[in-house]
Amino acid sequence: MNPKMIRSLKAFTRTVELNSMSAAANELHMTVSAISQQLQRLENDNGISLFHRNTRSLSLTEAGQVFYQSCLDMLAIAAKNQERWDQLTNQPQGQIKIIAPVGFGGGLLSEPLKQLQDEFTNVSFQLHMTDEPIDLITAGADLAIRIGPL
Repeated sequence: MNPKMIRSLKAFTRTVELNSMSAAANELHMTVSAISQQLQRLENDNGISLFHRNTRSLSLTEAGQVFYQSCLDMLAIAAKNQERWDQLTNQPQGQIKIIAPVGFGGGLLSEPLKQLQDEFTNVSFQLHMTDEPIDLITAGADLAIRIGPL
């Protein structure tokens, strides 16, 4: 989701929850003017008034109440999406296809692969053992161990 849109949605939801632009500005490390501009942009983009405003109070319009519920849903989805992206970039996951000679399977690779599997639980290893020549690109190998002249 667009970071500017997320910022506007956060400004709106915190203003509603705190019932104050200045409290929302303080919490979000923004100025009251910046909060006001974010809210104005949301209203202009959607063509609706979100708040009844006067000099002393702020209250949601009917459209503002509906929009507030939608914002909570959108922010929850954005947060979950960010969490998933963080998981993808911070922790290895997926499958690694390894092709090795038959003699490597029983002893030489079993312990290192077990250690890797224990350390990286979201990674699975597919070990294909063969002494036959294989086109590594077609086979989709991530790692190949070969013995013989280069």
